[in-house]
Amino acid sequence: MKNQNNNLHVQKNKVAHNWNVFLLLIPSVIFAVTLAIVFKLLVGTKDTSSTQDSVVFAEEKNKPKLEVKEISIGEVHVQAEVAKSEIERRKGLSGRSSLLENSGMLFFFDQEDVYPPFWMKDMEMAIDIIWINDSQIVQIDHSVQPSRDLPESELKLYLPSQPIDYVLETAAGFSEKNNLQLGDTLTIL
Repeated sequence: MKNQNNNLHVQKNKVAHNWNVFLLLIPSVIFAVTLAIVFKLLVGTKDTSSTQDSVVFAEEKNKPKLEVKEISIGEVHVQAEVAKSEIERRKGLSGRSSLLENSGMLFFFDQEDVYPPFWMKDMEMAIDIIWINDSQIVQIDHSVQPSRDLPESELKLYLPSQPIDYVLETAAGFSEKNNLQLGDTLTIL
C-alpha cells in the first residue's frame, strides 16, 4: 500500500510541474504574439499603392485595389476604377466623399444591352451617371444627389432609357464642364 501512495504522489507532482512550466510560458507567448501584431501593423501601413491608383481617389488609402483603366471621350481623359463583379458594382462609389478631377468608376456588366438600376445608397457626394451603349453616350444623369438617411425602400432608382453596355460615374458637373453630349464616343484605352 505504501508503494501505491508514493506512485500517486509522484504523478501529482508531475502534473503540478507541467502546469508550472505552462504558466511560465504564457508571458513568453503573449510577448511573441504582441510583437507579431505590432510588426504586422507597422509593415501594413507602408504605402505600396501605385501612382495610377493614387491619382483616382484622394482619401482612399485602404480601399480594395480595383483595376484602373484610362478612358477617352473626345479630348477628355478619365482615370477610372473598374467595377466588374457584382460586389464591386454594388459598392460602387459609396462611402467616398470626393473624386479627383478627371477620375471616376467604370461599371462593366456580365452581358451587353442591359437595364441596370443604380441608386445612391451610402453615397456622400453628388455624381454624374453617364450611360454608354455601343461605345456611345446615350444618356447622362447630371448631378445626382446623395440620398442620406433614407431607408433602402425609399431610395430612387436611376435607370437607362435604353439598353446599355457600360456606366461611367464621375464627380457631379464633370459632363457639363467637359461639354459631353449624347452620341459622344467613349474609348477604353
